[in-house]
Amino acid sequence: MLWRSKKWLEFLSDTLELTRSLAKAADLAELARGLGTSRRVRELSDGLALWHFGPEGSEGVRAPGTDRSVLTAEPGRLFPTEGPVDPVEVYDRSFGPYAFACFHPLVRGRMVLGALGLFTRSKDGLDAAGKALGSLLAAQLSVLLENLSLRRTLQVRTEAFSNRPDYLEEVVRSINSGILVIRQDGEILVANPCAAATLGVEVEDVVGRDADEVLPGIKGLLEGDSRESMFELSGRRALHLGFSTSAFALADVTGTIVLFRDLGEILEMRRQLRNREYFAAVGETASWIAHEVRTPLFAISSIAKLLSSQVGDNDLRTLSGSILTETERLGRLVEGILQYGRPEELHLTDCLLGDLLSATRERLTPVVTDAGGAIEVRTDDDLPCRLDRDKVTQVFHNIVKNALEAGAKRVLVEARRVRDQVEIRFRDDGRGIREENLPKVFRPFFTTRKAGTGLGLAICKKIIEQHGGAIAIRSEPEAGTEVTVTLRPCG
Repeated sequence: MLWRSKKWLEFLSDTLELTRSLAKAADLAELARGLGTSRRVRELSDGLALWHFGPEGSEGVRAPGTDRSVLTAEPGRLFPTEGPVDPVEVYDRSFGPYAFACFHPLVRGRMVLGALGLFTRSKDGLDAAGKALGSLLAAQLSVLLENLSLRRTLQVRTEAFSNRPDYLEEVVRSINSGILVIRQDGEILVANPCAAATLGVEVEDVVGRDADEVLPGIKGLLEGDSRESMFELSGRRALHLGFSTSAFALADVTGTIVLFRDLGEILEMRRQLRNREYFAAVGETASWIAHEVRTPLFAISSIAKLLSSQVGDNDLRTLSGSILTETERLGRLVEGILQYGRPEELHLTDCLLGDLLSATRERLTPVVTDAGGAIEVRTDDDLPCRLDRDKVTQVFHNIVKNALEAGAKRVLVEARRVRDQVEIRFRDDGRGIREENLPKVFRPFFTTRKAGTGLGLAICKKIIEQHGGAIAIRSEPEAGTEVTVTLRPCG
């Protein structure tokens, strides 16, 4: 397992280094050439192509050594123009020597900017490493493709309106990436609203200042090869930025144009990829152990039941009862391990989240009442969703049960639509969670209760992520806990 972890980290490092080396690519063809020369890409696929979806149609280029037949593919028809998009696998002999293709959407925000196609001659398609490579490359290439498009847009519009400063200023203001124009002596001449918002200041607080005062160390990076760096701002605020630079000369003024974007979202994606690999390995190993333990555990339980029914000695009867109690506890642990490690198929149906939460409240009311508490459900409307009712109900039950076990007397459940997601918040007034334990609560086998298995929240996280959602926890000791579940609506 350690070897697997080291190999994964090496793989992740190589892939990120590859995309960093492509930051200066001038066009789509140069991106494809750089990818085609990568050892990792050649090891895990037999061909590669890139597409950019523009307003005037789709532009496709292939990597060196890739058969030109791949450009007959039209990945633009496989994806919607916006929204959550998953990779698409295609088995098609029209791709020349290739039998299989996996098209990864290049998405920024909710817009699909293009596609990455990985091709194999084998009908078995890409292995797990190949799919991981595609996902990592797609996440990084989305940023590079957007920067490429923005540089093209900026260049074209600058040339078109070079004699009309009012139009040029509006173009710079409207670009959804940070732009700083830095004179050769380091003074910032221009900053657009997006740059100011990313830095947490106003535009007028940036223009006229030295670049290193705004982004400490930026001047030393302008001439180097680095295109990604962490900047420590005032107030101990840190920003991890990806940026590209272009030299400019206007009349007697020379300097550098810096185009940048906050990479916090991508860093979080990298962290989640590492966590998923770790949890998948833990689940696989735990499932194997659980299978091996189940048979002898059943035998021990059967012997204990037989002893309990046949012996007359009270001490022996008590001992056999203790054995039964412990084997039952271990049995629950084994079942939890198997559920966590087993790949399960979702049985999705359309339902109204408001009705599901009301039904959950009705089922849990007796349990909550016995614990001396109360549960309240508030919803904005019916909130239509497509989900596996049983599994999502299991998640809701587990969250409320955890609240009761933490001493909560009141559980408030609120559901509402927030932009393109449905958000369900569970608030309780229980003992809360210690700060040092918060990062561990979703780890398999982590528990602070003597009788706990440490699998409840790990299974909840797995179920919600299978639905394309997310789960998060905020808590303070003696101040209660808030669990937030986000899901995709279907209407």
